[in-house]
Amino acid sequence: MIDRVPGLGVQYAALRQHMDDERMRCRDHTRRTGEDAPDVRDWRWPS
Repeated sequence: MIDRVPGLGVQYAALRQHMDDERMRCRDHTRRTGEDAPDVRDWRWPS
């Protein structure tokens, strides 16, 4: 989404990179262990 809004791509490049890195970290963990990463698995909506 960030890449589709004019002007946001450059302004939020670090956020975009962080999101990509987290996605790859979680994917790698799932491929290695067959389970979601603990921070994903144990996440709950705030009450």
